[in-house]
Amino acid sequence: MTPPRVEDYVARPLEVIYELIDQSNMTVDNVRDQFSNAFQTDADLSRIPSLNHASLSTLPDRSLVRFRCMVQDNSFNVQEYFTEITLRNTTTGEEVKVSTLYCDTVQDRPGFTVVEADMMNFSSNNVAEKQPVFCVSVPGETDWAKEGFRRIGEDEDDVSSDIASLSLNDAPTHLDEKLRGKFPIPQDKYAVGAMVKTYGEDPQFHLNDVLDVVGVLEKVDNPSDDSQADDIAVDAATGMEFALPPDGAEQACFSSIPRIHAVFFRNLGRSHMNPSVRNLSRAKELASDMNIILLRTRLLEHFCTQLFGDRLAAEYLLLHLLSKIHHRATDDTPIGYLPINICGCPSTSTHPDFTSSIAQLVSSLVPRFHRIALTLKHLNEETHLVPAQGRDGEKDDIGVSAGELQLADGTCILVDEMTLEDGILKERGVRNVAHLGEVIRTAKLPYIIRYGEMKRNVDYNFLVISQGRCMFAIDCIIPLIPTTDESVDTPLPDDLKNDARIFLGLFPEEDYQVPSDMVELIGRQYAEQRAADFEAGRPVTTNLDLSRRLEVARLVTKSFGRSSLDVECWDHAGMLESERMARVRKLPERGSVRQPQSGLSVGR
Repeated sequence: MTPPRVEDYVARPLEVIYELIDQSNMTVDNVRDQFSNAFQTDADLSRIPSLNHASLSTLPDRSLVRFRCMVQDNSFNVQEYFTEITLRNTTTGEEVKVSTLYCDTVQDRPGFTVVEADMMNFSSNNVAEKQPVFCVSVPGETDWAKEGFRRIGEDEDDVSSDIASLSLNDAPTHLDEKLRGKFPIPQDKYAVGAMVKTYGEDPQFHLNDVLDVVGVLEKVDNPSDDSQADDIAVDAATGMEFALPPDGAEQACFSSIPRIHAVFFRNLGRSHMNPSVRNLSRAKELASDMNIILLRTRLLEHFCTQLFGDRLAAEYLLLHLLSKIHHRATDDTPIGYLPINICGCPSTSTHPDFTSSIAQLVSSLVPRFHRIALTLKHLNEETHLVPAQGRDGEKDDIGVSAGELQLADGTCILVDEMTLEDGILKERGVRNVAHLGEVIRTAKLPYIIRYGEMKRNVDYNFLVISQGRCMFAIDCIIPLIPTTDESVDTPLPDDLKNDARIFLGLFPEEDYQVPSDMVELIGRQYAEQRAADFEAGRPVTTNLDLSRRLEVARLVTKSFGRSSLDVECWDHAGMLESERMARVRKLPERGSVRQPQSGLSVGR
């Protein structure tokens, strides 16, 4: 057998697969290895059209495509199917075997009909399983990250790639209204959904997993595509023709989205979801040439200009962007988690663009960002923050409906309390606020299922912007103290922005250690501080205070580009925490801060 060319893999993947199986006796696992070996480098992968960057209408049916996506729903049943079916010529009686691997329909042959499976001669070797999951393009992916992924492996001077980018989902296909609830951020008009089906051993995808899938595209319902008019849909259990099988993944509403029959895939970690550091060795090489101290100083100066000159708030914003959950303690406390609340922010009447400018700043540096505005209308009517089956009495025939908080790990979420207003939180709004508070507090996302709820560990970066203390149980509160009258909303210089993206992508993942001499120093200082507090009649420093300073010290160390805690970083963390706590003690108690009223019995 002549080895297939890359063009063959892309243009006619099914033919290549069937030739490999027929002529080389390959299994599904062998096919996966063959294809993945043919596309090992970014340059190779860039030759496969991406569902993220091209309109579905421009992609040929049954061609090879890529899809960078998040698993939104894995609740569908495994599908059994015959690996091949028999077609018989109605005139001559000739019979041919047709493979059904990597497709749900087989193309019609004029004059042939499907032969019903002979159950008397049934063989289990002819039956296999495929696993369907519903996937969506990664929610909240920022424009610069999308463009960065599009550029990976491509020639920067390639004009054709620029032309291709102009058609980015420019002609969105019709989406069944029932499926709109499966997109975590429904207002994202360029979001793409697909039913991804895997073959062979079940990969056990988890909810919110991010995947890079390479597979055979199948357009189920595309009337404009003449090639679909003559397709035969083959029942997975009987081999007979059917309209739509009863399986949940085959509900009629799903015919408005494509199917991708995964030939190979990989799970993407946080670094792989950031195009600036996806080429890890190259990113580390660039980072080694950076002056991290200068980069840190420039970033803080720019943060200060948008935070009314408040250096402390700027420092904590930088530490927040560097934070990442490393593990969970025995009591399930997330270690490395640093949600922050910048309070004392100017009102929207005097500075209407303040929160937007912070959102723009953060989203220009991180690859995934989402802003949740806590308006009454949004909470009461427009959103559900957590995923659910059969929500509000609806049928759950579409599986799990998404929630606005069903996002990929590493997503920065700006919770905007500046939009709070007088009014009534209805039952739905109360549930949304309660769920948001739970996710912020525990870093666990609830999924409401038929018989209760399940929870999944998540790693989000929560930044809450508010006037008074926020309504959520956030330990790290930074009251804003302006040193200037105006916030200067100026974009980051390109060189600083590019370096910062690499810096913020690399250093949260870097190893960190506390040397034994620092352990001794910290223990001694902690004991001395508690004794001094007791003698002075002050509140005694607690284990929580120590834990918080240790976490701040970890992030300070990383912000200086170091991997080992030293006295300078420990003292700097102590200075930051002392100044922050001095500000917090001057805040009014939580009960004196005006919040919206709530009532479960109002507005029925």
